[in-house]
Amino acid sequence: EFLQAISTQSVLAIDTEFMRRRTLYPEIALIQVFDGQHLGLIDPCCDLDLNRFWQIMSDAAILKVLHSPSEDVEVFLKHGCIPSPIFDTQFALSLLGGANCLGFAIMVERFLGLTIDKSESRTNWLQRPLSASQLEYAAGDVFYLLPCFEKIRAEIEALGFMNIVIGEGDL
Repeated sequence: EFLQAISTQSVLAIDTEFMRRRTLYPEIALIQVFDGQHLGLIDPCCDLDLNRFWQIMSDAAILKVLHSPSEDVEVFLKHGCIPSPIFDTQFALSLLGGANCLGFAIMVERFLGLTIDKSESRTNWLQRPLSASQLEYAAGDVFYLLPCFEKIRAEIEALGFMNIVIGEGDL
């Protein structure tokens, strides 16, 4: 039901939680998705068929919004998914004259006036069950990303830079 609901949207805020332990690649631990109405935390550690999700991530009609997505994209590529199109809020902010590596919490504070707790960022995302604070943290990553994107997109479009941002996200 969740995948059906998000598959009809034009924009999705996406994030992942992963661990790098004894591997050369990140081990996916959680996928967060928000379309403005439906927020889902997908647990890839369960026995789930993620093929429909990977199809959504590759759907050219749905803009995927991520903040600094290089490691997220590495996770997707490991699973045979090439997400497109991508809007990288961190890159877009650099085009607007911001710092090249503006962090997520600073972006949220700047655009939404909120201070968010990032203390769960380096916890063990592969342990189960995830704690309530981990789940809240993970949900916040996409819940706050979408309204930040809306504000950033307005500025990017006003400058005529939308194609540059989308082009930067192409693989």
